[in-house]
Amino acid sequence: AVYAVAKLIVKVPPDQLAVFTGGGNSGTGAGLRNVAYVRGGRRIRIPLMHQVDWMSLKPMTVAVQLTDVFAGDNVQVSIDGVSVIGYGMDEEAAITAATNFLHYKPEEIHAVVREVLIGQIRGVIANMTPEQLNQDRATLQEKLTEAANAEYQQFGMRVMSFQIQQISDNAGLFDALGKKRVADAVAQAEEDVAAADKRARIAKAQADRAAQQAEAEAAAKIAEAE
Repeated sequence: AVYAVAKLIVKVPPDQLAVFTGGGNSGTGAGLRNVAYVRGGRRIRIPLMHQVDWMSLKPMTVAVQLTDVFAGDNVQVSIDGVSVIGYGMDEEAAITAATNFLHYKPEEIHAVVREVLIGQIRGVIANMTPEQLNQDRATLQEKLTEAANAEYQQFGMRVMSFQIQQISDNAGLFDALGKKRVADAVAQAEEDVAAADKRARIAKAQADRAAQQAEAEAAAKIAEAE
């Protein structure tokens, strides 16, 4: 009897979701009756009464290479990035994911996730100037992660990481901005050196005058003493 019961136990690893449907299930979710969701646990499946559907909850790596994204001032940019998208860790996220994707193939889920990410990239970049994109990659990455997370939440997903590998523009504006920053830095350095030289010359002149005055005063005192 123990062996027979053991054969009915379905073991579910943490990166999988098992959805039990049929009579006698006490779990609930997504407004469905007689449904139980199991993630990282076990449950008895009664033959002819329960059906078990499986869904992978393994993170997905999503790479994007876009060449026609428009930033502020209608500047067209190219961006390459890689993101890791995972599922939320709580039960609600798992239920939401199953409600959306239970009978989808992995490649179909990946396609939806990628399209969502592309849409968020376009939306975020459209609201940033070329100067911001070129100078502040950390803010761009933060905004992209925040926007994508807000969208993925409705699918029970989350952004685990997002890395911008490169971003450039098709008209050479970023290169020009970079050269301008270098030129400005060189000019500022030259101004700083010139200002320092001027301060040094002024200080030397003041010291020379002080020394000359001291020598004159000393000579006058000697003359008076004689």
